[in-house]
Amino acid sequence: VVTGLAMPRGVAVGDDGALYVTESGTQRVMVFTPDGQQQRVIDGGEVRLVEPSDVTVSGGRIFVLDAGGAAVRAFTPDGEASPFADGLDTAFTDRSRGIGAGQDGDVLIANTPNNRIVVLDAVGAVTAQIVVWSGEDAQPVDVVMGENERIFVTDGQGHRLIRYAPGGQMERAWPL
Repeated sequence: VVTGLAMPRGVAVGDDGALYVTESGTQRVMVFTPDGQQQRVIDGGEVRLVEPSDVTVSGGRIFVLDAGGAAVRAFTPDGEASPFADGLDTAFTDRSRGIGAGQDGDVLIANTPNNRIVVLDAVGAVTAQIVVWSGEDAQPVDVVMGENERIFVTDGQGHRLIRYAPGGQMERAWPL
């Protein structure tokens, strides 16, 4: 158990078992060994993180959704900034709350204010958008890709978990 974190919001586990925790209160990502020992801190380097809300690990990189900075930032395992999603429209990232890893280095953003999931490829270009709940107000707050490329979304507004087929068609929803 790690104590003393300032507003932890997101967590991810790397292939090596390292734990990544976004700390919005201190504008950083804490990296811990599997047994809870602090390994390092990722603060963004020259361009500091503003409000890291979630983190995911994919393809040997750490991706941080910086809701306050309206960006998805990429880092190497050593915490060095890595180019990603340059020129991405901030409408996809500003005040968004969740991020997940897809197949082949894809990144998925739970675009909270705009009722959609945005899929980025390995360089950060938009490849797809999925409306979370058509015809109704929804607020996706987290997203993950499961087996067989199915996408699972948590909708905070509608209090539900939604599963989508690989092509983005809604398959099922469960109340939360």
